[in-house]
Amino acid sequence: MDRLRCIRKPLLIPVLLSVAASLAQSPVSAADPAPERLRKFVFTVNAYSRTDGKDMPNDPRWRRNVGTAFPVDERGYLMTLSCVLRNAERIQVTDSEGGRFEASLVGVDQTGGIGVLKILKNDGAPVSRIASVRAVRSGSRVTFVGTPAGGELTATEGSVESVYDDGSMVVTVDGEPGTSGTPVFNDDGQAIGLLAYHIESDRSEAVSRAGSYLVFPMEYAALMARSIINRFEGRSGWMGVSAFVNDLAVREVYPGSPAEKAGLRPGDRLLEFNGKQLSSPEDLVRASGATRPGDTARVKVARNGDVLSLTLRLAEFPSTDNP
Repeated sequence: MDRLRCIRKPLLIPVLLSVAASLAQSPVSAADPAPERLRKFVFTVNAYSRTDGKDMPNDPRWRRNVGTAFPVDERGYLMTLSCVLRNAERIQVTDSEGGRFEASLVGVDQTGGIGVLKILKNDGAPVSRIASVRAVRSGSRVTFVGTPAGGELTATEGSVESVYDDGSMVVTVDGEPGTSGTPVFNDDGQAIGLLAYHIESDRSEAVSRAGSYLVFPMEYAALMARSIINRFEGRSGWMGVSAFVNDLAVREVYPGSPAEKAGLRPGDRLLEFNGKQLSSPEDLVRASGATRPGDTARVKVARNGDVLSLTLRLAEFPSTDNP
């Protein structure tokens, strides 16, 4: 059973493992029972994959990945890290009240390491407000709400040590914060990140202990999750870029994508999409969500002090295999 077995090569967020040695430890409190206002946003995930063709998940020859999922919208879509869903053939989720539900794999973003699943028989899921990491500073207090070692939901406080330009954070905790995908909240109860992995450990190991953890920015994880849902529902076209959270600068242009064909380059800062000004990843999701594959999109970008207008023809999202 895997707990914090996470992304081996996270392409979305540059991982600066060298910072671990220089981090100053800050005192934090031990884990407490999760507050009611936050626990409802946390779902435990058990993802089973077969190793020898057996049919029952309780067979010892089944592999079980354990993680945590966070609601994307009220229709029962949940997001977690793709490592939790690796090769999953059956997925079960448990809510904060102990209710168990079957879930299906919707898709994954292999570039960013985010996966989406959907509860099959459920009245939906409560959705937490998501806050930008722009307000997070070194020394900010945050709360992990998860299930360390698969136990009861607990709240573990942490202290932000570093925030990088891409929105990723290094957070120090004095306890077991939870499994991969555990949500991280600010003092106002707004979600700001997803737990990725223990920095000072080999990421191929299952680890849940005190120390420094990498946390992915929630707003960017939600951006990827909604893109996966749009692809699943056939609702929007694909542009083919990833961008940093703080300034919408293009980080990567995918080979063969509409963006590459239109001339977008890494470092371009996205300003407008089809006449709509962009100031956050959410703006881009809303603007691109109104498109369809084959539509023409007009994009304005800032490059080396100049503003360029580019036209691209959106494509279908590329097919994505199980992580």
